[in-house]
Amino acid sequence: MSVLVALSDYADEDKIRAEAQNIATIVTGWGLEPEISEKRHEDSGQLLITVRFIYPEPEPVPEKPPAPPADPEWVRLQAGTVTSALIAAAGLFTSDGVTTAQESATSVTVSATGENADELLTRAEKALRQKRYTLERNDGSLTVRKAKPAKRKKP
Repeated sequence: MSVLVALSDYADEDKIRAEAQNIATIVTGWGLEPEISEKRHEDSGQLLITVRFIYPEPEPVPEKPPAPPADPEWVRLQAGTVTSALIAAAGLFTSDGVTTAQESATSVTVSATGENADELLTRAEKALRQKRYTLERNDGSLTVRKAKPAKRKKP
C-alpha cells in the first residue's frame, strides 16, 4: 500500500516531509515497517513523498461448525389418524398387510408384511410425505411423526 504526500503549499518541503513522517509514525504504530521515498514532479518540480508499507492480509476467520439442528417439537399423533391417511392417500388397508402401531404419544410405526412389503412401504412413504408427515425409514417399517408448525412472528 502506498500513500502519496503532495501538499498544495509545495514550497515548504519541510512541511511535506513532516506530514510524510506523521503517516510513517501511524503506520509504525500498526506494527508495520513503512518505507519513505522522495522524488520531484517532472513539470512543476514539486517534492513528492511516498510512504509505502505492506499491509498484511487479515487472518482467516475460523469456520464455525454448523449448529446442530434444533430438535423439532412434535405434535400428538394417533395411529388411527395415520391409518386413515394411508387409506385415503394410498388405498392401503390392513388387509394389504399394512399395519400401524402407537409407539409414543408423538410417533406411530407403519409396518408392511408379505412379498411386496418394500413396495407397500414405499407407497405408504410417498402418501404420508404428501400429508406432510416426517418419516424415518427403519428395517421394514416407517416411524411417522408430525412436526409442530413454527410460530409466526406478529407484525
